[in-house]
Amino acid sequence: MENTLDFVVIGAQKAGSTFIMQCLQDHPDIYMPNGETPFFQGPDYSPDRLCVLEEIVRAAKPNQIRGIKRPNYLGEPEVPARISRHFPHIKIIAVLRNPVSRAISAYFHFLRAGHIPLLPVNEGLRMILSHKLDTQYPLSSTILTYGLYDQHVARYAEYFSEEQTKIIVFDDVINHPESSVQDLYRFLGIDEAIVPKRTDDRPMSASYSYSRLRINRFLKPLVYKISPDYSRLYPRPGTGILRGLITGFDRQVLARLFRSAKPVIEDDVQEALKAYYKEDVDHLRNRLNHDLRDW
Repeated sequence: MENTLDFVVIGAQKAGSTFIMQCLQDHPDIYMPNGETPFFQGPDYSPDRLCVLEEIVRAAKPNQIRGIKRPNYLGEPEVPARISRHFPHIKIIAVLRNPVSRAISAYFHFLRAGHIPLLPVNEGLRMILSHKLDTQYPLSSTILTYGLYDQHVARYAEYFSEEQTKIIVFDDVINHPESSVQDLYRFLGIDEAIVPKRTDDRPMSASYSYSRLRINRFLKPLVYKISPDYSRLYPRPGTGILRGLITGFDRQVLARLFRSAKPVIEDDVQEALKAYYKEDVDHLRNRLNHDLRDW
């Protein structure tokens, strides 16, 4: 049914989409389920199973607009056509972050999830830039490719009009959280005078402690089945409570035991990442007419 969804937050990965979700949830006229909804992404997608999506937003009240989020949707080529097929009038929201910073943050996120081997960041990024992990860890390449924002935005533009699309920059959200969120309320056609409750929160920070990451990787198989190519995690049935306990243990105990500063990214790695994204950033700057000089 076309009215199942009104909007989707498509990304970018590690760019504050959870913070945006929480602030949107603060509006009484919005219903968004917690977490991510991978319905349109393989292998979850099936055009004949919209009932799954309907169930996800079933708790919405009659007067609420309904949305989901999945940052990976921005970088997956097949997703725009799938969303458009079922919801041609939907609104699209994307938050974009400096692609070099995003790639570094995503590297540690992938370490934690077990999608890539536990390597020091400079060594690991060099291997990813030279495609040395592609075969054994196919998801590793998305640490780079998900940051090619202009390519991804252009793909969405083939299916959705400018009026249907809202692109905001992570730095604007950090510096002006309340006005950024109220701008989203305006875009969604709901009361923009509502003040979100959680704008004092900040987007989740990455864990840079290898000890903390190692413990999380050790615990992961207890609650998730990991695909042979390390690209997908499947929750083990009946482990919901245990997953919650592990998450709480990580945030309340491990985060305090293993504090760590941001990693030092060596000059050659920084320059290689900037070179990788330069052309795409130039195109994006022209597309958005936004100051991206620090990118």
